[in-house]
Amino acid sequence: MKVKHIYCFCYFGTSEATVRYRATYVLEWLQKEQKISYDIFYPSYKIKNIIWFIWLLLRIRWFRKDNSIIIFQKIFSDRIYARLLFWLLKKQNQHTLYDIDDAEHTRRDAQTIIKFLQNCQACSVGSRALIDYVKNYNQQILFLTSPIIPNFYDKKSKNNKFNIGWIGYYGAHKESLHQLVFPALLRLNFPVKITLLGVQTTAEISEISLFFNKNPLIELELPLNLDWLDEARIYQRIRRFDLGLSPLLDNEFNRAKSAFKLKQCLSCAVPVLASPVGENLHFLQAGENGFFCVEAADFEDKINYFYHLENTEYQQFSQAAVDSYSLFSVELYAQNLLDFYKKK
Repeated sequence: MKVKHIYCFCYFGTSEATVRYRATYVLEWLQKEQKISYDIFYPSYKIKNIIWFIWLLLRIRWFRKDNSIIIFQKIFSDRIYARLLFWLLKKQNQHTLYDIDDAEHTRRDAQTIIKFLQNCQACSVGSRALIDYVKNYNQQILFLTSPIIPNFYDKKSKNNKFNIGWIGYYGAHKESLHQLVFPALLRLNFPVKITLLGVQTTAEISEISLFFNKNPLIELELPLNLDWLDEARIYQRIRRFDLGLSPLLDNEFNRAKSAFKLKQCLSCAVPVLASPVGENLHFLQAGENGFFCVEAADFEDKINYFYHLENTEYQQFSQAAVDSYSLFSVELYAQNLLDFYKKK
């Protein structure tokens, strides 16, 4: 089938990165480059959005467009929104796709997830680890690694003060940071800036500042109230990193993650130190665009390595990082989706 239209029902609004990168940006690219039309719905309690949702459901139920697919993105609740979407799925099952990029079944009631997995014609996943879970309920599986928007950048040299950066919600990744990275950073014996994008409260700032105040060589940059929808400014901040960090403790949830933070840094020509967990293994080439680190001592060793690296050698790492973009581009994501349906 040649796809001509896509209906996409998201699990949340555009404040969630998953919604933007696995739905909004992909659909915009398909419309611009392939002339494929789409309807996308973000759940909301606003009256006009509820009316639009009901109207869209009824339109699909009785007047669905030819050569169309319906994507249900990461629906996991058991509320009215999920129930109505499941009603639509039962009535319009042909060319339906359930998309998931996290191991939501490990932290939520999986009943709704399993229902959609079992009843959609196919499922798309954001990590190889999720394939093992999904195949228990559906054998039609499409692997779609989460894409990153283009951020091509020619990084000529390191900053005068070496800048080590991390991006993500601190509260959700606190354990990984404190076990694998923070002890290594605390032991550094040269002037360094540590930038954490994703600290959300003044209490978290106090906690982090207290941890690092033993080392006067460390300067902290802990911005609050970041506008995550201002993608250009977020990536401008990432470009200022000299070295990115992607520490992950080895557990089921982390193995299912899509290496999004690592990809964001690589797309901005920033080499990365990452845990050899999950999708990190498939996008970091050790010795080329970064290194794998198993424990805090490894992170400390490789941070020192990059700090002392000559700019000419650093630029080779930087170029290899940005060259990795072809492995997780929006274009690749969209093309793999279309290729999957060409066979249907």
